[in-house]
Amino acid sequence: SITEFQFADAEEAKIILCGWGVERIGELKWMTRMDYFIIFFYGGLLTGLSADRMNQAPKPFFNNILRLSLPLAIIAGAADIIENIYLTNNLNYPDNYKYGGVFTAIKYILSTWVLTVLLVAFIRHFIRHWEVFRQRRSEFRNPNVV
Repeated sequence: SITEFQFADAEEAKIILCGWGVERIGELKWMTRMDYFIIFFYGGLLTGLSADRMNQAPKPFFNNILRLSLPLAIIAGAADIIENIYLTNNLNYPDNYKYGGVFTAIKYILSTWVLTVLLVAFIRHFIRHWEVFRQRRSEFRNPNVV
């Protein structure tokens, strides 16, 4: 897989490349170029959602965690760009293999952090609004109850 290639040393990478063949390497080069558009999309989405949830978070502690997620999402996107540069180099010049697994790991770790924080933020938001909805629904059903 591509992840195995990114974490491989120079010798393992050559073996993996030989197993893929010219057609598969061409597909991977095309996919790497397309990944730049995906980076732009998910980087913007993660930073935008983090900013939005940060503005909605009522508690200072969680607000600060969301505030931390903003630069982490940007760093994850930057690590993905660097990872793609290394990947493109390694696919085009296998004899000049450069290990880029560090950037792959940074991307995965930071993206997972940001997505986890956003998931918790959305769950907290849903629970808070669900309680308000239930309260208003009960007031609507029992208009005489004070």
